[in-house]
Amino acid sequence: MCHSSSSSSHSSESLDCTNNIHSEEDSSSAQEILTSHDNSVDGSSLLSSSCESSSSTLNRLAFSSEKHNILHCGYLLKLGGTGLVPKHWNKRWFVLRGDNCLYYYRNKGEKPAGAIILSNYLVTSVIGPGTREFTFQLSRGGARTYTLIAFSELDMKTWMQLISECARSDDKSCITPERNVHNVGIPALSIIDPDCHGYIWKRGEIHKSWKKRYAVLKDATLYYYKDMTETTAIGLFRLHYYHVDETESIGRKYGIVAIPPEADMRTFYFATESENDRYRWIRCFRSSIESISSCSTEE
Repeated sequence: MCHSSSSSSHSSESLDCTNNIHSEEDSSSAQEILTSHDNSVDGSSLLSSSCESSSSTLNRLAFSSEKHNILHCGYLLKLGGTGLVPKHWNKRWFVLRGDNCLYYYRNKGEKPAGAIILSNYLVTSVIGPGTREFTFQLSRGGARTYTLIAFSELDMKTWMQLISECARSDDKSCITPERNVHNVGIPALSIIDPDCHGYIWKRGEIHKSWKKRYAVLKDATLYYYKDMTETTAIGLFRLHYYHVDETESIGRKYGIVAIPPEADMRTFYFATESENDRYRWIRCFRSSIESISSCSTEE
C-alpha cells in the first residue's frame, strides 16, 4: 500500500500511485533498456508463485504480482547531469517497491526512466551552505551518488526511512528491477558471483543495429554496459523462462537467440567473437535460466 506524501500540494498525486504505474506493464514485448539519451527502455526480481504446470502461467503471475508491490511513491527533485552536461534539478515521479529497487519516471504513468538497486546504499540528509531544504543523498562505494529533494521534512524522513530499510534488507533474492528498466544503478564490477560476464554483441530492436557491450549475467537477468568500468547499466534483459539456442540467420557469425515463453514477448539476438565464446554464453544462459525456473516451481 502506498504512503501518501505529507506535502498538501502533492498529497493527491502520491495517493494515486497505484493507478498510474500500470503503463510499464502494458508493453507486451520485453523492450531493451536504454539510456535517456539513446531513446532506450525496464526488469524485476522473480517473485514466488504457486506451483503451476505451465511456465508461461508462472511468468504472468510473477509480473502481475510485482505491479502491486508498492511501498511508497511520490514526487521528488533529482539532481541530473553528467561531467559533460551541467547539473540541474528535475522533478521525477519515484516509486519504491518490495523488490528493493527505487524506480523513477519522467512523468507519472510513463515507463521507468531508471532504477536504483538499493542494496548497501547509505541514505543521509545533506545540510550546509548553499544546500536546499529537505535534501538527502543515496551513496555507495564505487557506485553513483543520487541527490534528491523532498517537498517537506516529513516527506524527506519518510523516504529516508523506507529506502534505508530496503538498503539493509537481508532478502538477497530481489536483486533485479522488474522487467526492463533503463539506467540501472548498479556498477558492473559490483555484481557478486555472476553466472557469466564478458563482451557480447547485441542487436537493437528497432534499427536492428549491432553494438558491442560488456554484459553481466546474474539470475537469468543480463545487465549490459558500455564497458566494464561503468557504474550504471545502460539497460538489462530479464530472460526468465526464455529458451536460448544458437542461430546462423541473423547476419552475423556465432549468433545466439533467446526465445520468449510467450509469443507476444520480445525475442533477443546476440553474437560472440568465436564459437567457443558462443558455447560459453549459451551454456551459462541455460544454466542461469534453469536455476531460476527450478527455484520458482519448487517454492
